[in-house]
Amino acid sequence: MSRPHANGGSTDDGRASGRSSLDVRLRAARDWFAARRAENDSVAAAFSRDNLWRLRAGALVLIPVSVVHVALFAGARSGDTDVQARWRLSVAVAHAIMAVAIAALAALAHARLRRAPNAALDSAVSLAGAALALLFGCSVAVIDQWVTPSITPLVISSIGVGMIFLLRPMQAVALFGLASVGAIVALGWTQSSPVLLLTTRVNVLTAVTVGAFLSMVLWRKDRANVLLQRALRESHAELEALARTDALTGLVNRREFDRLASLELSRARRAASATAFIMVDLDLFKQINDTYGHPAGDEVLRCCARTLRESVRETDAIARLGGEEMMIVLPNTAEPAAMQLAERLRATLAASAVRWEGVTISFTASFGVAAVDAGAEATIEQVYRATDDALYAAKELGRDRVERATVAAARPSARPAA
Repeated sequence: MSRPHANGGSTDDGRASGRSSLDVRLRAARDWFAARRAENDSVAAAFSRDNLWRLRAGALVLIPVSVVHVALFAGARSGDTDVQARWRLSVAVAHAIMAVAIAALAALAHARLRRAPNAALDSAVSLAGAALALLFGCSVAVIDQWVTPSITPLVISSIGVGMIFLLRPMQAVALFGLASVGAIVALGWTQSSPVLLLTTRVNVLTAVTVGAFLSMVLWRKDRANVLLQRALRESHAELEALARTDALTGLVNRREFDRLASLELSRARRAASATAFIMVDLDLFKQINDTYGHPAGDEVLRCCARTLRESVRETDAIARLGGEEMMIVLPNTAEPAAMQLAERLRATLAASAVRWEGVTISFTASFGVAAVDAGAEATIEQVYRATDDALYAAKELGRDRVERATVAAARPSARPAA
């Protein structure tokens, strides 16, 4: 039986509450790590390519430096002790191996940059470059213990790797951790003073910790910048799409259609090909809004737009000009083919219906067709007038029909009620 508290609760209730709170914190931590991992995954491939470029560029500096060291340290010097001679030779050999290894990795990086990205290969090459730099710094620092307790080469390589290579945080922790363990063990081979050995090992831990910290800070900063740039590009693309698109129907808007139609007229004029236009207007659309409400009217507009879009070619552009009026441009299409298409579209819309709140709403549309013959010149304004005249005639003759007009004979005219 649970022992009651003074406030009437029980110890079991307290434990359950504590477990629940712990579960919430654990879930929050897992979600946070999952989000960071997803962000890291999204930039890893691009960062690996950037590392290849940095590895190739860094080789142009490191190879000459290593060659100079080989020239300065190779060969015995008069007056050198055995330890000093061994130190000079070891430094020269380390730099010679470094020059060859970095040249090979730089060549591999260059080959990868000339090929299509491969996330696994690119990451492996860039990680090998970072590992080589740390291994070289550790090796020279260990060799230097014969003549000095300084670990300057390891400090430089740790900071250099941390600031130059973009390493995932876990990769950085593993790489710098292995470097520190290897250096701490290897220092005992060349440093004979226990006091200096202890100090040097502490300095190694400090150097690699600073390098790992710099690496993680650089990764986080660059990741944030890349993600921000992507978000800005996506927002810009969305804004551009909104500026070109009618939000209700998903069709292009009047402004974008004018641009597309003008480009098509210019292309058709140069190519001496015909271009046709179809203006579509839903019949008695105001009655639909008044009877069923504007949300139902919006659904009818969406249905009409969807039907038109599914019934034309990908090269044909469809726009919502405003209200219930839509327009289609048909490249490389003469008037007879445009009339046939308009009649097919009219019949398809007449057979369509919208279900709205349990009610079936049928609707029809009138069509006005105008074509610009091959080699003829016309402006978008002339096309609008011609299709508008044809649509006016279709409305006058009873709606739910297709009529045509000649672009050259187009005149402004009064419109009857829809």
